[in-house]
Parts: sequence; C-alpha cells; structure tokens
Amino acid sequence: MIPTFPKFKKISRNDRAEILSYTKDFLPYSDYNFNSLWSWDTTGEMRLSILNGNLIVMLPDYISGEPALSFIGNKKLKKTVADLLDYADKKDITSGLTLVPEIAISKLQKKDFKIEEDEDHFDYIFSTKKLSELTGKSFKTKRLMAKRFITNQPEATFKTSLVSNPESHKQILEVLKNWGGKKTKKEDLVLENRAIRRTLMLSKMDKNELLLAGVYLNDELLAFSIDEVLSIGYAISHFFKVKNDYKGVSEYLNQQTAQFLHENGVELWNWEQDLGIEGLKKSKTGYRPVQFLKKYKIQKNIYYNNKTKLYLVKNE
Repeated sequence: MIPTFPKFKKISRNDRAEILSYTKDFLPYSDYNFNSLWSWDTTGEMRLSILNGNLIVMLPDYISGEPALSFIGNKKLKKTVADLLDYADKKDITSGLTLVPEIAISKLQKKDFKIEEDEDHFDYIFSTKKLSELTGKSFKTKRLMAKRFITNQPEATFKTSLVSNPESHKQILEVLKNWGGKKTKKEDLVLENRAIRRTLMLSKMDKNELLLAGVYLNDELLAFSIDEVLSIGYAISHFFKVKNDYKGVSEYLNQQTAQFLHENGVELWNWEQDLGIEGLKKSKTGYRPVQFLKKYKIQKNIYYNNKTKLYLVKNE
C-alpha cells in the first residue's frame, strides 16, 4: 500500500492497481503510467506517496538525474502544491515541482505560484488513422519510405504478439545489441537497455499484455515497438528500436502498428516526450501530432531584493 505523505515507498509490481486507481480518471500522461514508472526505475530511486488523494512521485530527473518531485490529481490543489514545495525546500529539490499535468494546475492561481509550461516534457499524441493511411502532402516522405522498404524487402512481414511471450525476448535483446552499437552516449544506452530489460522481466512475472509489434525478415526481428493498449481509446508507445539500416523500416513499422491499433479500437497514440533532444523532437514532429498532453513546472513566487531578503510576490 502506498503510504501517506510525507512517507514514501519504493515502487513494486504490486502497486499497479493502486496507481491506476489514482490515474484512471485522467488523460494517459506517460510519466504516471505504471509500466513506464516501473521500467524506468533503473536506479531504484523512484518513490511513491499519497497526499490529499493525489499520487505523488519522486524520481531522478530524466536528463540530469537530480531528484525531481511531481504529482497527478485534482484534489486540494493549492494545499497540495504548497506542501510539496515546502518539502522540496527541505530536501533541497531546487527544481520545485516538475512534470505536473495540466489537470493539476487547472484550479491554481498564478498569484500563488510561479507556473511555467515545460514544453520539453509534453507528451506527443498522434492519430492512428492518419498514421495508418499516411495520405496527403505532409506525409509524403513517410509514405514513400514505408513503400520503399516493402518494395526492397518483399518477404518482410509485420506481426504482433504479447511481450510476455518468452520466445520474443531473445529477439528483442538481439535488436538492442545491434542498436546499441550505433549510439554515442553510453550512459543513455545503458539506461534504456535496463528499462527494456525491466519490462521483459515484469512481463515474465505479471504476464502483462503489452503489445510487441515487429517487422520480421526470414524470422529475424528487424525492428520492434512495445506498446500498451489502454481502455479509453489510447495506446502508449513505451519503446521503439530498429536493428539494421534497412531504409524505410521505421516508417513501415509505425504505419503497420498504427493500422493494427486503429483496427483494434485505438484512436490516439501517445509517443511520450522529446526531453528537449533535437533529434527526437524532429522525428516526432515529422509525424504531425494532433495534440499534446501539456505538463508544467511549479515553484514558489519569490525574489531577492537589494538587501537579499526573501519575499513572496505576485506574478506581474
């Protein structure tokens, strides 16, 4: 059971249902999805708590690794934010609150807190219908690349299965091995490898129904996407990796996965955030998102005067 703030606990696989009970009424922000929380707890530093009926998450910042504090919920918002900011001060969490969903700031007033959009952490939302069809001028390059791949590799096939299928694990790890050899930032490679391995480990224990969508050539997995189909017409893309430099294989996999999801009642597909990484931003923007799930940073309204005294102030 998740404790009441200011007590925290480490995340465990037994927390799935309780986390869902606090997030199910909100849009599927990737940062509060159980599978995402679990898989990316690669250092064992993630902590959970409950405050005023809201889910509190403390985790290492995705880029800096420094402690970050956040929450999702819409109950007693002013008090919740004030208490969390006081806690952040005590624990020297200088970023204040981060990754705060739009729903959680809906009733806050700017005179009480400093609230800023955090565009680097907006979740990208795509239409599965549009990505399955790739029609129109804006998708011309993606459409041609997908067609080029299947023209050059006519024996390639698209298949779906469950990640919990142990036969898939070896192939996934082979893709990771090949993909990893092309990366320059070893620390990023290690963390993502760990996150995917944690997902595979969880699938063995829980038999969760994460979807594995893959492109195969002569039974060899060339590229895969690990997605979670939710019950509200959404899916979340947790991981996407390509093994070899087959031109157009990424575009083909995205198109086929989108078609499969659309045929199975999924209308909107969450590709998570770009973290301010230019390559990720360019790649995701190129698929023409239909909306974003916005997130915010919240801090106390303070400034120093010329006598270095602290004052609470209102926003201009």
